[in-house]
Amino acid sequence: MKNSISILLLGLFTYCGFSQQYEIEYNHITTFDAHTTEAIYKLAYANQKSTYFQLKSEFIESLGNDVMVANEGVIPFVEKDYSKKRVVYNQPIVNKIVFIEDQLPMQKWKITNESKKIKDFNCRKATTSFRGRAYTAWFTEDIPIINGPWKFDGLPGLILEVVSSDGVLNIEAVKIEKTSHVTTPIFKYKEDALMAWEDYCQNYRKVIDRIQKNMMADTDPDVEYNITLNLVEDIGL
Repeated sequence: MKNSISILLLGLFTYCGFSQQYEIEYNHITTFDAHTTEAIYKLAYANQKSTYFQLKSEFIESLGNDVMVANEGVIPFVEKDYSKKRVVYNQPIVNKIVFIEDQLPMQKWKITNESKKIKDFNCRKATTSFRGRAYTAWFTEDIPIINGPWKFDGLPGLILEVVSSDGVLNIEAVKIEKTSHVTTPIFKYKEDALMAWEDYCQNYRKVIDRIQKNMMADTDPDVEYNITLNLVEDIGL
């Protein structure tokens, strides 16, 4: 009996010691008619948790000893906790930053037989529709973690590339590293301040409606004003 327990514990510690930890950098591009925004993001994954956040920002402060703190709400981030099947991220409502909680997985995928190589990794193609846009993703089972950039996940391997069919969103891995130590900023938010996606959309629509009414009140009431929003996700306007 003692021998059986020893073998079991040894197996447990061996498994924990070889847990998968990765840091992946992505080129994250959004393109609308008026402008294009390009940024480098990092996906840090360890112990069934990950954080996707924007790099090279003056709003991230290093405190030494591999500890980084991000100014509250300023840096775009997406935190995934696969043990709890939840994701927390921050997004603006015009000029106000709010924090949203969703459930994992966020997409349902259709995996095809098409394949290609990205950074020497064998990848397979998958497609999905998510909040108003159609997407094509390329994932690799060579890196056996269910994860991906931004809010994308749910495929049997790491997602290395995601492109929307209309060209608005384009995300591609530019650096992939397996590591023994993952470093990520600490993003602070209050649990009781988290809102659901549906509430976020409703609040956003109320703000836009108020802005439109104020614009009409200050000018000719017979003139109709339409506000153009450059949003990656459909909020029901």
